[in-house]
Amino acid sequence: MQTILTLKIPLYIIKTTGRNCVRDFLACPVYGLQDMERETDPGKKRETRKKERKKEVGDMRFKKYGVIVLAIVMILTIGLAGCEDPEDLDDPTEINDENDDPVDENDEPTEGGTVTRGIWSSPAGTFHPQLYTDAYDAMTIDIVFDGLLSYDPFEEEYVPNLAEDFEMSDDNLTMKFTLRDDIYWHDGEPFTMDDVVHSYEFVADPDYTGVRFPNIQRIEGVEAYRDGEADEISGINVINDRELEITLQEVYAPALGDVGAFMLSPAHIWEDVDVGGAAERNDLLENPIGTGPFKMEEFARDEYVRLVKNEDYHRGSPLLDGITLEVTGQDTAQARLATGDLDFMDVSEMSQDQVAFFEDQGIVVEEVITDGYQHMIMNNRIEPFDDVNVRQGVAYTLDRAGFVEYILEGFGEVAHAPLAPFSWAYPDMTDLNTYGDGEDDDREEATENAIAKFEEAGWSYEDGTMYDENGDPVEFTLKYPTGNVPREESALIWQENFSEVGIDVELRSMDFDTLASNYVDERDFELALMGWSLVPDPNPYGIWHSDQDFPGGFNQPGFVDERNDELIEEGIRYIEEEERQPIYQEWGELMNEKVPGLPLYHMIEGRAYRPEFQGHQFHPFTDYHNVHEWYLDE
Repeated sequence: MQTILTLKIPLYIIKTTGRNCVRDFLACPVYGLQDMERETDPGKKRETRKKERKKEVGDMRFKKYGVIVLAIVMILTIGLAGCEDPEDLDDPTEINDENDDPVDENDEPTEGGTVTRGIWSSPAGTFHPQLYTDAYDAMTIDIVFDGLLSYDPFEEEYVPNLAEDFEMSDDNLTMKFTLRDDIYWHDGEPFTMDDVVHSYEFVADPDYTGVRFPNIQRIEGVEAYRDGEADEISGINVINDRELEITLQEVYAPALGDVGAFMLSPAHIWEDVDVGGAAERNDLLENPIGTGPFKMEEFARDEYVRLVKNEDYHRGSPLLDGITLEVTGQDTAQARLATGDLDFMDVSEMSQDQVAFFEDQGIVVEEVITDGYQHMIMNNRIEPFDDVNVRQGVAYTLDRAGFVEYILEGFGEVAHAPLAPFSWAYPDMTDLNTYGDGEDDDREEATENAIAKFEEAGWSYEDGTMYDENGDPVEFTLKYPTGNVPREESALIWQENFSEVGIDVELRSMDFDTLASNYVDERDFELALMGWSLVPDPNPYGIWHSDQDFPGGFNQPGFVDERNDELIEEGIRYIEEEERQPIYQEWGELMNEKVPGLPLYHMIEGRAYRPEFQGHQFHPFTDYHNVHEWYLDE
């Protein structure tokens, strides 16, 4: 068998302010990444960093994590039959250019066939672009629905989609769209201006229960409509059947993404449904009608989503007959990919053993640097996490660098701010507290700093136990979802780290949907592990502004801070990157100081696929940019 291994490091490793920068949620992308200097030799830099880090932490940390890893392996067994000697892989970022294109690029794309993608958790089944919050729902929504605009991540710009043309006024307040006249919903009904107006009014409705109001709240007149003071949104001006203008109250930098690329829903399906009860209409939610390249055939909860091609798709009929998203375990997915039962899967636990296994099986692996971060949510609404000293103590406690180095095997970076690691908005590392996880930091000193911070909160550390101000041993409960192996592994590491400062942590695992819906959305947690996928524009309003702290809202920690809100609101009032950059850098520094939730790490993930699966263009912000051009070369 010919060995095929491609580890691609595309343009997403960015060299900024001396950092070698290295992706589960949110909404529309906005103004793209601009003027980014590409890192020309990321492997060399990472290898240097790895050697320095290993020398710093020494064998003690490695032995400690070796014991924990053994426990993890006993709990989370992953079979990697036929692995090659990992010593044959000198560096996790090594690039094999010889097999960069395993299929002759001159071959004509073939039509037909179904691609099956392995996913780790079941979608919740809320397949509605204005109601979903689940990353696994998003995998379906992204290829079933469309917006007036779409984001081209490779050209880093917004382009017409359901609109055939658009323009922004010179004062950046009014967007004019001209609709295409050849669009049909998946049930055969024509796409019309009514669908556009309905979609915005649905989210502006007083009874709307979703989280996407921030996308449209700066449209002129939307607040009056939401408050019941107007029968229509004054800022949405329908000129004729094909033309409309949307006017903003003020300059809003993410407007093209939040408003223009806002995914639309069919008025003829939803206009007679009570908005307040829409989230309960499973008969409609699980059978979505969109305009995208693929349409729903069948959803079987906990099993699969089956999509079939939309032959009338306006960008051309997809080459594939269908796409299936199949729920599978990470412990069996590798073997299923090797045997052809799966065509495509994420590799969230990149390791040299994983790479060796795939290489041996002739599987192609592309590295994709994640656009977001994994983080530990701390419930700021309750004691003791309403105290910044406690939150900073937690930050010092967790050995994130050790986790990245020895558990992720270097396939990641410590996260120091809740921003995409390659974003122009990321603060300079010299302005951030690394909490013991910087390249020159000492882990023992970090542990001492953690104890000192807890003592500032009124606690005491005696004989290896941390006591609160009432003299009771400190105990936390950490809730986390199953399905993401590195996140499951990290829970055991964090539990061990807490024990080193005398804090006992109870671990409670559950499926992702249960954690998100029953606990995080309802604010019933102390600590929780979750992840965020971000979008091109760094605007954090929808996640971190204080008015997003409501049941089901994305401000999950309940962070309320006046300066936080000021910076977020200021950052969206400017268009030019050079004016926005210092605002967001200050915001990142504030979040680093206040630690409302602790960013843990940015992962380097793999997209592993069989070599006959062709035509895809993976990007940190989306896997589905050109999904209608995917094909199987069989």
